[in-house]
Amino acid sequence: MAVSSTCPDRGLLAVGFDHRTSREGDPLLHTHLVIANRVQGPDGCWTALDGRDLYRHRLAADAIYRATYQRELSRKLGVEWTAADAHGNRELNGVPEALVRGFSKRTGQIDAELDRLTEDGRERTPRLVKQGPAI
Repeated sequence: MAVSSTCPDRGLLAVGFDHRTSREGDPLLHTHLVIANRVQGPDGCWTALDGRDLYRHRLAADAIYRATYQRELSRKLGVEWTAADAHGNRELNGVPEALVRGFSKRTGQIDAELDRLTEDGRERTPRLVKQGPAI
């Protein structure tokens, strides 16, 4: 776990930690960054940040992190990436879909639960898929 202050003069803290596996134990290197939604003013009092500003900064930091991470993997391992989707996610070029599905246990669990819900009469709408089943 790494702890860093993103804004030392204002007391804003961020905590980052790396995971090497998914919830299902699949190999999936990823980093979580938790930013406290509070700043400490000169008077020593802690106040909440405007969530919209924090979200915009998070989006920018996320884009920089992903681009750097992918560039390093390309440079060191020679991998290539697909175009980014609407959320900025990229897949590795050349990985067969069957192999990706084999490592994507959570997607399979969600799809199975969505199938069960549609068999029980629920309509498979984009909203239901996005909301996701409670499993």
